[in-house]
Amino acid sequence: MQFILRHEVRHELNFAPINGSSWSEITGRTNSTIPPESIFVADKGKMYEYSGAVIIILKNMGGVWRFLGHFTSLFPRFFLDFFYKIIAGNRYAWFGTTDACMMPTPALRARFLD
Repeated sequence: MQFILRHEVRHELNFAPINGSSWSEITGRTNSTIPPESIFVADKGKMYEYSGAVIIILKNMGGVWRFLGHFTSLFPRFFLDFFYKIIAGNRYAWFGTTDACMMPTPALRARFLD
Protein backbone atom coordinates (compact mmCIF):
# COMPACT_ATOMS: atom_id res chain seq x y z
CA MET A 1 0.00 0.00 0.00
CA GLN A 2 2.85 2.40 0.76
CA PHE A 3 4.26 1.72 -2.70
CA ILE A 4 0.92 2.66 -4.25
CA LEU A 5 0.67 5.85 -2.20
CA ARG A 6 4.18 6.88 -3.27
CA HIS A 7 3.65 6.29 -6.99
CA GLU A 8 0.02 6.99 -7.86
CA VAL A 9 -0.56 10.17 -9.86
CA ARG A 10 -4.25 10.96 -9.61
CA HIS A 11 -4.69 10.08 -5.91
CA GLU A 12 -8.07 8.48 -6.65
CA LEU A 13 -7.54 5.10 -5.00
CA ASN A 14 -9.18 4.42 -1.64
CA PHE A 15 -8.35 1.55 0.68
CA ALA A 16 -10.67 -0.69 2.71
CA PRO A 17 -9.71 -3.58 4.99
CA ILE A 18 -11.26 -6.90 4.06
CA ASN A 19 -12.73 -7.18 7.57
CA GLY A 20 -14.28 -3.68 7.47
CA SER A 21 -17.86 -2.60 6.90
CA SER A 22 -17.04 -0.77 3.64
CA TRP A 23 -15.71 -4.00 2.16
CA SER A 24 -18.92 -5.87 2.97
CA GLU A 25 -21.07 -3.05 1.58
CA ILE A 26 -19.09 -2.80 -1.67
CA THR A 27 -18.74 -6.52 -2.36
CA GLY A 28 -21.44 -8.30 -0.40
CA ARG A 29 -18.74 -10.75 0.71
CA THR A 30 -17.30 -11.59 4.10
CA ASN A 31 -13.60 -11.92 4.80
CA SER A 32 -13.89 -15.58 5.85
CA THR A 33 -13.74 -16.76 2.23
CA ILE A 34 -10.85 -14.56 1.10
CA PRO A 35 -7.31 -16.01 0.74
CA PRO A 36 -4.71 -13.87 2.58
CA GLU A 37 -2.74 -13.09 -0.60
CA SER A 38 -5.77 -11.46 -2.22
CA ILE A 39 -6.07 -7.92 -3.51
CA PHE A 40 -9.23 -6.36 -4.87
CA VAL A 41 -10.04 -3.16 -6.75
CA ALA A 42 -13.52 -1.81 -7.43
CA ASP A 43 -13.45 0.33 -10.57
CA LYS A 44 -16.40 1.72 -12.51
CA GLY A 45 -18.83 -0.72 -10.92
CA LYS A 46 -16.70 -3.80 -11.57
CA MET A 47 -14.64 -5.80 -9.07
CA TYR A 48 -11.13 -6.93 -10.03
CA GLU A 49 -8.94 -9.33 -8.09
CA TYR A 50 -5.39 -10.66 -8.24
CA SER A 51 -3.60 -9.54 -11.41
CA GLY A 52 -6.68 -7.68 -12.65
CA ALA A 53 -6.54 -5.50 -9.54
CA VAL A 54 -2.81 -4.91 -9.98
CA ILE A 55 -3.36 -3.81 -13.59
CA ILE A 56 -5.96 -1.23 -12.50
CA ILE A 57 -3.61 0.05 -9.79
CA LEU A 58 -0.66 0.30 -12.20
CA LYS A 59 -2.78 2.23 -14.68
CA ASN A 60 -3.46 4.78 -11.90
CA MET A 61 0.25 5.36 -11.42
CA GLY A 62 2.64 7.43 -13.46
CA GLY A 63 5.60 6.79 -15.70
CA VAL A 64 6.85 3.28 -16.23
CA TRP A 65 4.21 1.84 -13.87
CA ARG A 66 1.35 3.06 -16.08
CA PHE A 67 3.09 1.60 -19.13
CA LEU A 68 3.57 -1.69 -17.28
CA GLY A 69 -0.16 -1.76 -16.47
CA HIS A 70 -1.12 -1.32 -20.12
CA PHE A 71 1.51 -3.82 -21.27
CA THR A 72 0.55 -6.56 -18.82
CA SER A 73 -3.13 -6.20 -19.72
CA LEU A 74 -2.23 -7.76 -23.09
CA PHE A 75 -1.53 -11.14 -21.44
CA PRO A 76 -4.18 -13.72 -20.49
CA ARG A 77 -5.45 -13.32 -16.94
CA PHE A 78 -4.79 -16.96 -15.95
CA PHE A 79 -1.13 -16.47 -16.91
CA LEU A 80 -0.81 -13.24 -14.91
CA ASP A 81 -2.70 -14.69 -11.92
CA PHE A 82 -0.25 -17.60 -11.78
CA PHE A 83 2.67 -15.18 -11.33
CA TYR A 84 0.67 -12.91 -9.03
CA LYS A 85 0.06 -15.78 -6.61
CA ILE A 86 3.75 -16.74 -6.59
CA ILE A 87 4.84 -13.17 -5.88
CA ALA A 88 2.08 -12.55 -3.31
CA GLY A 89 2.85 -15.78 -1.48
CA ASN A 90 6.55 -14.92 -1.19
CA ARG A 91 6.43 -11.12 -0.86
CA TYR A 92 7.56 -10.97 2.78
CA ALA A 93 10.45 -13.38 2.19
CA TRP A 94 11.59 -11.50 -0.91
CA PHE A 95 10.85 -7.87 -0.02
CA GLY A 96 10.73 -7.92 3.79
CA THR A 97 8.30 -6.21 6.12
CA THR A 98 8.21 -2.87 7.87
CA ASP A 99 8.73 -2.57 11.61
CA ALA A 100 5.98 0.02 12.01
CA CYS A 101 2.92 1.17 10.15
CA MET A 102 2.95 4.50 8.37
CA MET A 103 1.15 7.38 10.08
CA PRO A 104 -1.13 8.84 7.40
CA THR A 105 -1.69 12.55 7.03
CA PRO A 106 -5.30 13.78 7.42
CA ALA A 107 -5.62 13.87 3.61
CA LEU A 108 -4.48 10.24 3.34
CA ARG A 109 -6.60 9.18 6.30
CA ALA A 110 -9.72 10.28 4.40
CA ARG A 111 -8.88 7.68 1.72
CA PHE A 112 -8.91 4.79 4.21
CA LEU A 113 -12.44 3.42 4.46
CA ASP A 114 -13.86 1.53 7.45
